[in-house]
Amino acid sequence: MADITHTPTPPPVPEEVIEAAPGGDQHVDEDKPKKVLIASDFSDHADAALRFACKNVVRTGDTLVMLFTDTEKNVTAQAEVRKSIGPKLRAHTERAKWELLKGKQVKCEFALTFSSEPGKAICDAGDRLKADLVVMGSAGKTLLKGLVIGSVSNYVLAHSNVPVLVYKPPGAEPVKQHEATYR
Repeated sequence: MADITHTPTPPPVPEEVIEAAPGGDQHVDEDKPKKVLIASDFSDHADAALRFACKNVVRTGDTLVMLFTDTEKNVTAQAEVRKSIGPKLRAHTERAKWELLKGKQVKCEFALTFSSEPGKAICDAGDRLKADLVVMGSAGKTLLKGLVIGSVSNYVLAHSNVPVLVYKPPGAEPVKQHEATYR
C-alpha cells in the first residue's frame, strides 16, 4: 500500500469554477480518500472538466469514476450502445489514468447507465456510488436556452445530495447540438 501524502494548504480554486451545489459547505476530511464521479458525454466541455478534476481535485488514494448516461430506452438498442460506448468509456478512463493522473495512485472505474433523464441518473449514481463529489462540464448554453430547454448541469446542481462542481473552461463556446450526447 502506498503512502498518501497530505498537502496542508489546498491550491486556490481557479475562477473557471462557476458553481457548486449547496452541499459543498459540508465538512470534508481531507485525509480521507475521496470518490470523485465525473459525468461525461464525451464533449469538449466534459473533457475539460475531466482535465480540471484530475489536475486540481483528485489526489493519490482517491477513486475516480467516469459515468456516461445514455437516453436509449430500447433494451436491444442498449446492448448496441454498450458495445459502442463501453470501449470508448474504458479508453477514456484509461487515458485519464495514464495521461492526466501522472504520478498519482488513483483507482479508476467507469459506469454506464440508461435513463431518459440524464440529470436524475447522475444524481442517483452519486448517491448509489457514495460519491464525495460530482464533477461535470458546462455545456455553455445561454441562460435563456438553459431555462427553456433545461440543462443537465442545472438539474444536478439543484437536486444532487452530493456536492457538485460544474466547470466551464475559459473562453468556452457553447456546445453545438451534434457535439454532445445528452439530448
